[in-house]
Amino acid sequence: MNIKSAGIKVLLAAFILSALLIPASAATYDPWVESGSGYMINNVCIDVTVGINETDVVNNSSAQIRVYEWKDKWTEVYNRSSMSLDDSVNFSASDGNYSVRVLDFRDGMRGNVKLEIWTSANVTNNALVTGGHNEAVGSGKPELKITKTVTPQNITVGDMVTVTVYVENTGQYEAENVTITDPGLYQYPLTMVNIVTNNSYPQSFKKGENKTVLVYQLKSMEPGSITLAAATATATNSVGTQYSGYNSTNMPKVDIAEMLALVFTNQINNGTTVDYYTQSKLQGTLTIRNIGTIPAENIHIDFPLPPNAKLKIDGKEETSGLDDRQMLDIDRLMPNNERIITYTVTATAQGYYEIEPSYSYLYNGSAKSGEIDKVSYRAIGNSTIAALLNYRYFFVLPILLIAGAAVFIWKRYREYKF
Repeated sequence: MNIKSAGIKVLLAAFILSALLIPASAATYDPWVESGSGYMINNVCIDVTVGINETDVVNNSSAQIRVYEWKDKWTEVYNRSSMSLDDSVNFSASDGNYSVRVLDFRDGMRGNVKLEIWTSANVTNNALVTGGHNEAVGSGKPELKITKTVTPQNITVGDMVTVTVYVENTGQYEAENVTITDPGLYQYPLTMVNIVTNNSYPQSFKKGENKTVLVYQLKSMEPGSITLAAATATATNSVGTQYSGYNSTNMPKVDIAEMLALVFTNQINNGTTVDYYTQSKLQGTLTIRNIGTIPAENIHIDFPLPPNAKLKIDGKEETSGLDDRQMLDIDRLMPNNERIITYTVTATAQGYYEIEPSYSYLYNGSAKSGEIDKVSYRAIGNSTIAALLNYRYFFVLPILLIAGAAVFIWKRYREYKF
């Protein structure tokens, strides 16, 4: 093997090794930087002060570098007081490693230095900065507020709700490539019906900007209570740093009531007081309406009675009674139809009475049951009648004497007549 071919192989091996060691995202720049200015890569600004030796500019001049990184404000992370020709330094920043080497000097109003800058960072922006970091603005983490609302929050099976997702940039920096993800689009028992507005694609938000990014409609399929999942977002700042973990902090809730076919309205029509001496009565009306789409069947109404209370159903459909309750049964009630049941209530003793009726029926093969508005009334006694009844024994003897006298006179009259 000759020396020439061996040298070529060594150079080739060195090239392959360097290619493997240098990250694919690495970048190298060689700017001329004037004294008092700087060179910015991402959020790193390399400020330069140049001291020129007029007798030997190239070999005897020097440069001072101070490195600043933007962390919501400029923070010094490295400095080197004097660098001559071919001197190099290495430092690290949050986005990667950096290396700076002095390549050349030249005269000028303030003096200039040519730097070789290498970085392993994923470079999104780089430029000369006149005046250094004091004249530059870095880019920090965007602050996004995600708000999710739902209307209405109380619905019945089969009803729809509208969900709206807003995003606001509440921070100091522009947010770019903002992408919204909302798992609430597919959250059973609410199912997707329609997407009204969809701005969830990557977009930018300026400082203070607020946008509606999603509006969609969901239909309720089953009863229950469901808390909608939080919407999330990802974003980058102006230099390409990516951020995640933005979540809607409010957790809207939807309460889904079971769809009922029958609506019961119960009321007393002529006051709230009865007289238990005279057995006066109050008249009540129970209205049953079928607001569903199919017949309701096997409708049963139960009127449990407290002691001394009386209730009489005036004969609609089949009724039955026990000592402590009255019952009503209706075979079927068609959609968009109603049944009006009349009844009367009274009491046999003084007191306050509450009758709390309940219902049960079959609808679409499912048993439904619940409570009906209660009937409340008071039983009192008429004071005049009560007084007369309390003194009735004082009238018994006079009445008997008068009755006896009448009988005696009548008999005498009969005897003298014949």
